[in-house]
Amino acid sequence: MGGLHKTKTRFSMVFSVLVLTTALFAACSKSTEANVLESDIENVPFKINERFIEVIPFEYRAVGSFSEGLAAVSPFGGDADSLKNKWGAINTTGKVIIPFEYDYIWSFSEGLATVELNGKRGFINTAGQLIVPLEYDRMGWFSEGLATVELNGKQGAINTAGQLIVPLEYDRIGWFSEGLATVELNGKQGVINTAGQLIVPIEYDSIGWWGFSESLATVRLNGKQGAINTAGQVIIPFEYDDIWSFSEGLATVELNGKRGVINTAGQLIVPLEYDRIGWFSEGLATVELNGKQGAINTAGQLIVSIEYDEVRHFYEGLATVELNGKWGAINTAGQLIVPLEYDRIGNFSEGLATVGLNRKYGVINSMGQMVVPLEYDEVRSSPEDSLYWVELNGKWGIVNAAGQMVVPLEYDQIYKFFEGLAAVELNGKQGVINTAGQLIVPIEYDSIRGFSEGLAAVELGGKWGFILDTESPMAIEGVPIVSSSADNEGNIEPSAQNFVNDSITHLIIILAEIVLFLILIIVRKKIARVLFEGQLKTKLFKIKVKLMIDGLINAGGKSGDLPEISDESFFALIERDKERIMP
Repeated sequence: MGGLHKTKTRFSMVFSVLVLTTALFAACSKSTEANVLESDIENVPFKINERFIEVIPFEYRAVGSFSEGLAAVSPFGGDADSLKNKWGAINTTGKVIIPFEYDYIWSFSEGLATVELNGKRGFINTAGQLIVPLEYDRMGWFSEGLATVELNGKQGAINTAGQLIVPLEYDRIGWFSEGLATVELNGKQGVINTAGQLIVPIEYDSIGWWGFSESLATVRLNGKQGAINTAGQVIIPFEYDDIWSFSEGLATVELNGKRGVINTAGQLIVPLEYDRIGWFSEGLATVELNGKQGAINTAGQLIVSIEYDEVRHFYEGLATVELNGKWGAINTAGQLIVPLEYDRIGNFSEGLATVGLNRKYGVINSMGQMVVPLEYDEVRSSPEDSLYWVELNGKWGIVNAAGQMVVPLEYDQIYKFFEGLAAVELNGKQGVINTAGQLIVPIEYDSIRGFSEGLAAVELGGKWGFILDTESPMAIEGVPIVSSSADNEGNIEPSAQNFVNDSITHLIIILAEIVLFLILIIVRKKIARVLFEGQLKTKLFKIKVKLMIDGLINAGGKSGDLPEISDESFFALIERDKERIMP
């Protein structure tokens, strides 16, 4: 009787569990079928920690960086030969926006990207629509609303709507600058405007391809150079052997091996008496005569005497100078501020410069005072971040502008910061640190690229995916975000795509997971055969992934609050008896 009672009790328990499970799945399928259960498993993100998510899985052979909310990606061909080496584009949730049908896709700029197929190129917009048909051999970037295109060796220009504004009749078209671009035909050059009209006739031997600078462009005719304005008028006559571009209203000119300086009116400000003249920076330019260098001002006056072996350009009121193999720095008055005692010195930026002496390197301020001591094997600067990469005995760290160690000397390599984050490398693996030196993405990836729009491409095992910085102000709206304040558990906040949208549905999924797990423990394969037929296995696995994301069960050691329910224990029964459990 005891055995019969025990059997009845077990059957009653199992029956109750089955009824509850059926009800739970029915409710779950109605409310979440379009979100979690029927979504592609590849599009379910995976939480790394409280801040970062593997938002796009590792399934691509090559990827580009995100630009304007899209990134070009190329999947592995697999059995589908049609996908082999093809490119498409995904959004920040991993959804394929542009199908995998192009041979290559370049980054988006101003809402458009160049695409190539069978050797022909066109433009698509961010919706994947072909704005410019695939009919050109080459395409340039947009500049001032126009992009150069080439077909059968001839170039023209199109607007962002794909309309041909400049006909395909030129051998070459330069960049548009100040509304004008240089064009070349049959070895002669002229200038067109953004309407395609010829402003300067095609009669010059060359026109500076950098375009107009300060409304003037240098031109060459019959071996001599002059300059024209934007109306095509000759402002500076053709009498010099060479003319460099204008800067601060002045340009260096050369005649018979000697150089001087002219203004935009063509007047000679500095006589033709120097062997070399650099460009003006902060009102001063380097000059050279008989192997020695000094500096002049815009009036041609000699401010720094011609006595140094080298004088570099001025930055922040200082220029580094060399004499007899030693380096120092002078101010705009020519006074020596940093004594000539270093073997090497960099340009000043934000009041600091790197220095080297006896193969050791450090950092000084604009007064010549040592900020970072001369004790490192190498020092690299990052002026925009006010940080310095330092290397000692093969290990890299970072110090700040006050000389304080921000990142300890423990990495094999530290890369440049993007959006306040930098990749670090140790023993062939990479992670991510912030500007405070905190390791915020574990060192477990093969490669990590710089963050762009809150996402970074990462490589693992020869496959590429993306991780999301949920705290980035540039993260695109609609990407799942991990709460870092209201929810200390790091649960996924509600999102419009592929995630549970309300707390009741979330609870149902959790309960369904627990019930199904208990069924496996109680009755193992007998009931499991029924439960796991057809799509139910996939659905259960998706619930498993969802719970991993929310940190409710263990995620292979990456996160989770219930380590006793590991991947191994959860799938052990299924894997062991899969031939008899699964159809």
